[in-house]
Amino acid sequence: MGRKRKTKSGTDSSTASQESVKKDSKIQKTSEDDEMDLTAIIVKLDKLSTQTNLGFKQLHEDFDTFKAEIKADVKAIKTVIRDLEKATEFIQNDVEDLKMNTEEEKTERTLLTNRIDSLEKQIQDLTQELKQQKDSLVNLEQYTRRENLIFNQIPESQDEDCKEKVLGVLDNMGIVSDEIKFHAVHRLGRKKEGIRPIIARFVSREDRDAVFFKRKEIKNSNPNAYITQDYARVIREERKILVRAMKHGRNQGITNIRVLDRFLYVGNEKFTFNNLPAYLKDIE
Repeated sequence: MGRKRKTKSGTDSSTASQESVKKDSKIQKTSEDDEMDLTAIIVKLDKLSTQTNLGFKQLHEDFDTFKAEIKADVKAIKTVIRDLEKATEFIQNDVEDLKMNTEEEKTERTLLTNRIDSLEKQIQDLTQELKQQKDSLVNLEQYTRRENLIFNQIPESQDEDCKEKVLGVLDNMGIVSDEIKFHAVHRLGRKKEGIRPIIARFVSREDRDAVFFKRKEIKNSNPNAYITQDYARVIREERKILVRAMKHGRNQGITNIRVLDRFLYVGNEKFTFNNLPAYLKDIE
C-alpha cells in the first residue's frame, strides 16, 4: 500500500510539471500574440499617422489653393469695385453735365419757343398784309378793266375787222352804235380751234354800261353768243369754280342759283370759291 501511494505521488508531480510547461508555453504564446498584436497596432498607427499627415498635407494644400483663389477673387472684386466707383463718378459727372445741359436746353427751348411764336406772329401779319396787297392789286387791275366787255362766240373770219363786227352786233341788239367809240377792239389769245373772244374797250363808261345792261339781246341774232365783263385773271379762275358749282347745282334741280362777280348766290346765301357748300363741290 505504501508503493501505491508513492507511485501516485510521482504521477501527480509529473502532471504538475507538464501543466506548468503548458502554462508557460501558453503564456509565451500569449505574449507572442500580444507582441504581434502590438506590432500590428503600431503599423496601423503608423499607417494612420502617415494617412493623417498626408490628409493634413492635402488639406493644407487645398486650403492654400482655396486661399489663393479667394485672394484672386478678392483682388478681382476690388478691381471691379474700383471700376464701378470710377464709372459712378463719371456717371455723376455726366448727370451734373446733363443737369446743366438740361437747364441750358430748357432756357434755349424757351428762347426758341418765344422766337417761333414771334416768327409765327410775323408770318401771320405778313400773310394778312400780303393778302390785302393781293386784293388791292386785283381790285386795281379790275378797275383798269371796268370799261371793257368781252363778246363771246362771235364768228371769226380771215382778215376780219373786229370793231365793225362788234358794231354790227350792237345794231342787232337794238343799240345805236354810231356814237359809240372804242379805245381798242381785238381778239384775245392765239388762233386755235374754236372761236376766240373779242374784247372791246369803250371810251365811255356809260356806253359800256348801256351795252352790258342789254347783253341778253345779243341772242336775238346769235343764240350762242353772250357778253361778259372783263375780269382780272385771279377773278376769272375764281369764277370758273363758281360757274361749275352753279351748273352742278342746277343739275340737282336748284333754280335760284347764280354767279355774280366773285360770288355764288343760292337763294339768300352767298358763297365765295373757297367756302362752297359740300353738295356743290367736286365738280369736274
